[in-house]
Amino acid sequence: MNNQKSVVLFVLIVLCCFSAISGHAQGTKAITGSVKDNNNEPLIGATISTKVSGKLIGTAADINGNFKLSVPVGSTIDVSSIGYKPYQEKVTNDKNIYPVVLQEETKSLDEVVIVGYGTQKRSELTGSISSVRTNDVKDFSSKSLAESISGLAAGVMVTKGDGSPGSSADIIIRGAGSLNGMNPLYIVDGVPQETGFDFNMRDVESIEILKDAGSAAIYGSRAAGGVILITTKHGKKGEKATISANARYGARNITTDIKLLNTADWIRARDAFGISNTLNVLGVASVSDLPDTDWMKVMFGTGIEQEYNLSIASASDKTSFFLSGSYLSEKGVYMDTGSDRFSFRNNLDYKFNDHITIGESLYGSSTKTNPSTASSIYDHTIPFRTVPVSTVYDENGNFAMTNDKVGSGPNFAGLEHAFHVFDDNNYALNAQVYLNINFIKGLDLKVTGAGEYTGFSKNTFTEYKDFGPVQVSPQQLNAYAGTSQNLMFNSVLTYDTHFGDHNLKLMAGTESWKLDGYNVSVTAYDFSIPVAQSIALSSAGPTKDASDNLPIERRSSFFGRINYNYLGKYLLTANLRADASDRFVGKNRWGYFPSVNVGWRISEEDFMKSLTADWLSNAKIRASWGILGNDMSVPQFMYQSTWSGTGISHSFNGTSIQQAGYWLAIFGNENLKWEQINQVDLGLDLNFLDNRLITFIFLFTFI
Repeated sequence: MNNQKSVVLFVLIVLCCFSAISGHAQGTKAITGSVKDNNNEPLIGATISTKVSGKLIGTAADINGNFKLSVPVGSTIDVSSIGYKPYQEKVTNDKNIYPVVLQEETKSLDEVVIVGYGTQKRSELTGSISSVRTNDVKDFSSKSLAESISGLAAGVMVTKGDGSPGSSADIIIRGAGSLNGMNPLYIVDGVPQETGFDFNMRDVESIEILKDAGSAAIYGSRAAGGVILITTKHGKKGEKATISANARYGARNITTDIKLLNTADWIRARDAFGISNTLNVLGVASVSDLPDTDWMKVMFGTGIEQEYNLSIASASDKTSFFLSGSYLSEKGVYMDTGSDRFSFRNNLDYKFNDHITIGESLYGSSTKTNPSTASSIYDHTIPFRTVPVSTVYDENGNFAMTNDKVGSGPNFAGLEHAFHVFDDNNYALNAQVYLNINFIKGLDLKVTGAGEYTGFSKNTFTEYKDFGPVQVSPQQLNAYAGTSQNLMFNSVLTYDTHFGDHNLKLMAGTESWKLDGYNVSVTAYDFSIPVAQSIALSSAGPTKDASDNLPIERRSSFFGRINYNYLGKYLLTANLRADASDRFVGKNRWGYFPSVNVGWRISEEDFMKSLTADWLSNAKIRASWGILGNDMSVPQFMYQSTWSGTGISHSFNGTSIQQAGYWLAIFGNENLKWEQINQVDLGLDLNFLDNRLITFIFLFTFI
């Protein structure tokens, strides 16, 4: 009996020791480390993660690039940061500190590039496409997408506007592609959307610029100005929840300050022109008795710009989401101007199983602008016509009248304050949902529905003011308001397969788009109070004018593409799009926009590899031809004659009578058709030293 007890006790001791040893081998330990780049700069927000029992755990590097994490011994930590190659290392018992240096990620030939209604490997591209990534622009202080890509893409010119708050820059791709000029078509996550001041650039993950007709023809009638494809951020699989915040504060000043004459120089200039009685006219004995106003300093000052962004992103094996909020404020360099923008974004994707994925995207924005006044008499932004002896305010603190004895312009500060902006708001809500079905390997159907609702309201009042040589009149209130709704639906079927040395990718789709809107404008005169915010305060009688319009647009499309390559070095892409527009009738309603691209990766030939393997990573010769369209150069309903009415006064027997009459204002032309632009593009792509140096040489012409 005692022997049996001894055996049981021995077995229990052995099991406990084994469990202790096993537990020690599989136990967790706290590790520390740092994440830096090649320049020894900390990579703030770099993700450090590992999997424990199938569950992802991790942390993010702090402001100094340091991290601390408890992980199982024997597990592998994954370290990643946007724009850098991922890094892995196994956790061991004898190492507690893990210093990590991430290598910057160069553009890979296997990098996936967004193209129209699909993706392609960069090595297989046959068109002229420039790519801009978040890492390329993350340190820029630009407030818009156009300003962000300035100088980053060959053949793309960004022209800034007048610099007023809320104004946006223009993008011109390879010159004016249309007779009447046409802005690029912006596609955000597969849906057409404007990207002006109301668009938050900080939500963008990548930008692809389709510059040649061979790439852009898949968008047909709206691609004459080029196409810019924008992909917004989503949670990335394998990364834990990441919260990002950034703030920006800056000042702006005009760089070309116009030097105006001071009072002494102005009087000397008048003397030089033979007007020597200026002091007598002004009723003073010496120059020192006169004001000396620098009107440039009165009207222009320091502008302030501030931006704040907060976002959270996360992803698991099934779910991915991104949520952001943003505030942008601009105080203009010109007196009493400014703008504000609030925006939010929500991107969500959910994978039901290996065959079905759904997702939604929601973006909302609200902007408010206080613009400068517009004057038909003077260019108020260059106040060189107001003399320096005029003052801004009189002795009572009111805006002063300028001295008309010496031929002065108006009091520009008073002119600006006579223009009251009570309401200048714009708001927009963009929403889309999609369903992606994978039937078999390589065969996918993606169905997308999207809608956009926009609205605006503006209420301004022009106050009567007398500034001496110039009077602000008539006293009037202008009210504008409008809404628009557009809906888009498309379905895209793709099939990707390979057989032997051949690779084939087919795509076909259909798309419908409609827009309906309503805009109204009202002007009221004759108010009994100095400043009014309501039309109802104007006097009774014929003191109001009103007009409205109803914008309507309809489009329907079919499109398809063939991508083929042999041995990965002989490349062919062919596109065709057919668009129908309600701006045309009969046989001209449909427009057809084909394109053909070919490419030869000469660097993959054996005779080139033997000569250039050490220094040439890629050499590709490509050529493309395509037709782009533009229906926006033709106004709506020009195919139909339009009559306008007017009141005509005539006299019978000495009595004046007003009679309604009508006249033919527009002669309808049913032969109007699409504007078409033929373009030919030749290019040579060269990648050197493991893709560290990339050169593009291209020649293009419009036919």
